[in-house]
Amino acid sequence: MRRAILTTLAILAILTPTASATLNDRYPTNAAGELVIPALETIASTITGQPTSVICSPVDPDNDGWTFAYDDENGVTHVDPVIYLSGERCASLDQLVHYREHRRVFRRDARVYDAGAWTRWPDQATYDASVALAALVHESMHVALQSDDEARVECAMLANLWPTLASLRLPAWLARTITLNVRDNHDELASALPQYGSDCP
Repeated sequence: MRRAILTTLAILAILTPTASATLNDRYPTNAAGELVIPALETIASTITGQPTSVICSPVDPDNDGWTFAYDDENGVTHVDPVIYLSGERCASLDQLVHYREHRRVFRRDARVYDAGAWTRWPDQATYDASVALAALVHESMHVALQSDDEARVECAMLANLWPTLASLRLPAWLARTITLNVRDNHDELASALPQYGSDCP
């Protein structure tokens, strides 16, 4: 029996329900009527080492991404090479992979002085892209590792985030900010849900 591996990485994210509307104008749907962005499939396939589909789904917007796994007759877990991402996450990733087109959307984080200390206040578009990229890499690692072990997959996501960012050729400040956002979000998620790898290096 196939089971869904659901991932909700965005504890702090603010979703924008209309974000996916413009994607329908930019990209065709597949034979099943599902929205597919070729650039995201290229990223996922590079990470997994095999052809991997990425489907932008309006279904289940509370989950950033998911895959389906099943155990064979010997109890070995298999994960289908199909990744589902929420429409909001796809919209953020589309802006990120086409950074030159959308560079004005992304801004550097603000620094806020509060309670006697300077803190970082994330830019919303950059934060959303960080969560979206973490979801894509995380789900890709489920496929690459053929595993439904969230701790193992999450730690692998953190290890593979930087090579993925490097392949996107983003400005250094944006790549650093995304890395910080992903790590902060992971630490918060893992402290609330230890099964997501509270001891990742």
